[in-house]
Amino acid sequence: MSRRFAGKVMVVTGAAQGIGARVAERAAAERAEVLVVHRSPHRDEVGAILCRSGHHQGLHRRLPQCRGPADDRGAWQRLNGGGRRDRGVGVHALPEEPELRPYLAKAKSSGAQAVHAFNAGGKAISFVEQYDSFGMKEALPLHGAGFLTSLLYVDAQGPAAEGVVTALHYVSTLGNEVNRQFAEAFKAKAGHPPSEYAVHCYDATSALTEAVKSGATDRESLGAALQKTSFDGPRGATAIDPATNNIVQPIYVCKMVACEGGAQTQKVLAELPAAADPANGCQMALMN
Repeated sequence: MSRRFAGKVMVVTGAAQGIGARVAERAAAERAEVLVVHRSPHRDEVGAILCRSGHHQGLHRRLPQCRGPADDRGAWQRLNGGGRRDRGVGVHALPEEPELRPYLAKAKSSGAQAVHAFNAGGKAISFVEQYDSFGMKEALPLHGAGFLTSLLYVDAQGPAAEGVVTALHYVSTLGNEVNRQFAEAFKAKAGHPPSEYAVHCYDATSALTEAVKSGATDRESLGAALQKTSFDGPRGATAIDPATNNIVQPIYVCKMVACEGGAQTQKVLAELPAAADPANGCQMALMN
């Protein structure tokens, strides 16, 4: 490994996981003095990553001293107890986030049959934990976009994520042959199943490969070829709509379920067929 960053300071934002964590790891390995900035509940994961790289002496952590809401001792104790400290999870709700109890109480008394939420990353962890700790799952099933219980951080959510139903274009448990091969190869290399972001990169490369195979050689011809691209990828039949340049793909409805060893996985409940977005956009009906 080179020492090209020796004597230099690198600031990496969003460094608790994903791309940010990988950038911090690589910078430290190349001898940079790394300042990581993040708000994630994964308080010590960056430090663990850099320790594994063997170059953790360059790490400076600037982590807020956060704790769970004072009236939510049960959830806070679950996060800090029960053998979960080794996962680096020590924060229930970030101080910038609102207290959810009034909103959840209103939802509970509204007569609704379920709650649909869109959160991702640290906010998804906090929302799912709070939703469960307030006893909402028993009263109103929690639904959402697949990012709500992504495999990237479902371990941090723990049992609170169990039973949550979401919809997304990809989960690693899809049964098609392309995905089986992709998921097995990815896990063998990375040590964990692929996330929705991993398949984005894989399918983007597949689309470019198909475009080049068609004879595209420059930016203009690549753009034209991509509009006609279609292939069977891990997420299923995949294409680009030339009218909107949006991807056309199936959507999968999944439920988070517990499996052996205490881990959780996404059980596919239904596949919604691929449909192109309207060329002139769409509007959401307003409800009183």
